[in-house]
Parts: sequence; structure tokens; C-alpha cells
Amino acid sequence: MSDIQPNKTVLIVIVDDDYHVLQSLRRLVKKSIQEAGWSLDTFDIQVFSHADELIELMTSGDLETPHILISDCDMPGGIQGPDLANILKSHGTKRIMLVSGNNHASKATELGVDFSNKPLVLENFLTWVRDSIEAVRPK
Repeated sequence: MSDIQPNKTVLIVIVDDDYHVLQSLRRLVKKSIQEAGWSLDTFDIQVFSHADELIELMTSGDLETPHILISDCDMPGGIQGPDLANILKSHGTKRIMLVSGNNHASKATELGVDFSNKPLVLENFLTWVRDSIEAVRPK
């Protein structure tokens, strides 16, 4: 059952320290939404280059807990992707994907979240985004 009320925004957060990867992931999420026939107006896609900034905004109440998280595993300094996934999962984030150029699949499995190697397999990623949105959006 979804905890999102009709006409409310689905919050999708993307975290990656590589600016180009971050922007590419944002474009792919938008593409997936549009291909599914959903209006971008009902989605809030936030991007962060560091997990610490996301946690600060959530702690201060300036950002609610995201419904969907896509995060790099390895980021310089601060909170790493698996730790972020664990924190957000405990706060109620419903769908989480960790991505990495290194193999962290076993860590993702331990956490009970999804994992994809970089470079992403485009169709698999787009399908995951659509399925994740279907899982959290109101029917």
C-alpha cells in the first residue's frame, strides 16, 4: 500500500559525486517517467553530490524522506552509499538502488536493496525506475 496521497509528489533522490553521472541519471529518470506516460509535475527529482547534504536537509526538516533513492556506493569523504541506503531505509524510503563501478552487490544484498554496476544497462535501469515508481505512487 502506498503512503503517498493522490496528487502528491513522488520524491526521487539521486546521489553521486560525479557531476556528469549525476546529470545522466537525472535525465534517465525523467526519460523513464515520460516513457511511462506520467506527468513530470507529479515528481520531484532532487540531486546531491554528497550524501551529507541530503541528510542535513532531512534532519533540518527542509526535505522529506525520499520515496526512491539512487546512490553511488563510493563517494569521497562523508557518508557512503551503503550507509546512506541503511539510514534512508530506516526512515521509510521504499525503493533503493546502489550503483558502482566496483562490485558492491553483496553489500546491497545484505542491506536488502537493489544494485547495478556502472556503466548501467540502460533498459534494466529504466525498468527499475518505472517499477519503483509503480510501487510507491498512488493507484
